[in-house]
Amino acid sequence: ITNASTVCTPYAIELARDGVAQGTTLLKNEQATLPLDPTKVNSMAVIGPMLGHTTTDKLSSYYGPLVSCGNFPFYVGHHKTMIDAVQHYIPASEVVMHCGISGGSYNSTTQKMTCDGTPTASYNATSVAAAAMLAAAADRVVLVVGNGLGLAAEGHDATNISFPDGQSRLIEAVAAAAKLPVVVVTMTASALDISAILQNTNVGAVLHAGEPADSSLGVADCIFG
Repeated sequence: ITNASTVCTPYAIELARDGVAQGTTLLKNEQATLPLDPTKVNSMAVIGPMLGHTTTDKLSSYYGPLVSCGNFPFYVGHHKTMIDAVQHYIPASEVVMHCGISGGSYNSTTQKMTCDGTPTASYNATSVAAAAMLAAAADRVVLVVGNGLGLAAEGHDATNISFPDGQSRLIEAVAAAAKLPVVVVTMTASALDISAILQNTNVGAVLHAGEPADSSLGVADCIFG
C-alpha cells in the first residue's frame, strides 16, 4: 500500500523534480538557444508523440502505481508530462500542442493533449504538415520525441537503434518551418541514434531526458533555466 503522506511531502516532490533535472543531459546548445526566457515567449508549440504519455506505452507507468498528491500544486493525481512541464512556465492559453505523426485528443477542461498509438507510429503526411503550420506560427517550439516501453520491455525489445522514420520526418519539417531553432527533448526507454538531429542546423538544442518517471517538471527547469 502506497503511503501518500510520505510520497507526497513537499520534500519528496521537490526531490523527484530535482532528480529529473539533474538526470537530464544537454547534448547540443547552439547560439545559446537555452535557457529560454519565459517572459519573452508569447506563444509556444509543443509537438511530438511523447508530449503526453499514451495509455499503452507510458514511460512513467514502469515505476509503480499513481499517487494522488492533490494538496500540492501541479500534482493532482497523475504523472507529469511535458505538457505539464511547459505549462508550469508558460500560461496554458499561450501553448499549442500537436502529436505530430499520430492522432490525438485534446481536453479543453484540463487543457491537456493525449497522443494515440505508439511513439513509433507510421509517417502521416497530413499530421506532419499540420504540426509544421503550428510551429511556423509560434514564437518557440519544443519537440518531444523518442520511444517507450513498447520497445524496451520484457518480450518487446527493439531490434535496432534507428530513430523512427516518422519522427525523423516530423523533426525535419517542424524545424524547417519554425521561426527560430527548435528545442528537441528525447524521452527514450532504449538507445537511439540521434546523429541526424544533432547535425540539423535548425535544431538549436537537444536535451536527453531518458525516462523522467513521475515528473517531467525537471526537464522544463532545464529548458527555462
